[in-house]
Amino acid sequence: MTPVMLACQLRSPSLKENGFDATGKRRLRSGSTRTSFTMNQRSNSVRNLLALSQPVKEQRKNWLLDEVNENCLRMAVMTGEFPWHHHPGSAELFIVLEGRLHIDLADGITVTLDPFDMYTVPAGIVHRTRADVRTVNLCFEHSQADTVFVEHLSK
Repeated sequence: MTPVMLACQLRSPSLKENGFDATGKRRLRSGSTRTSFTMNQRSNSVRNLLALSQPVKEQRKNWLLDEVNENCLRMAVMTGEFPWHHHPGSAELFIVLEGRLHIDLADGITVTLDPFDMYTVPAGIVHRTRADVRTVNLCFEHSQADTVFVEHLSK
């Protein structure tokens, strides 16, 4: 099976230049299928992170907030588990804003983050995230970071 590759792909402040339509929607690739990405506000606006996370009712939602230089900032709201995966060329830094995030590493170590804790998973390290309660976290990674899902791990 071919690994699924995902990437953040926001490159300039111009919506039209980046393939966004008038509604702020852009198409990104996820393996051989296409998924929709919505940019809610321009990069140069003030946004309140609490206001962005509060309305989320889904069990798991992860979206791009912004891109700075060659890095992107994502927000995730989740309860449950995200699949095992790794980022071959990028470290991934997590900061928890609400709840408790468990980061399981393939070597059997689990790192637990509470609000305002941060942890960096080095590039290439297989990991997954879990949350027993609603958890909101920020994630910093390289804008071109590939996400490779690993199906053979279970814990």
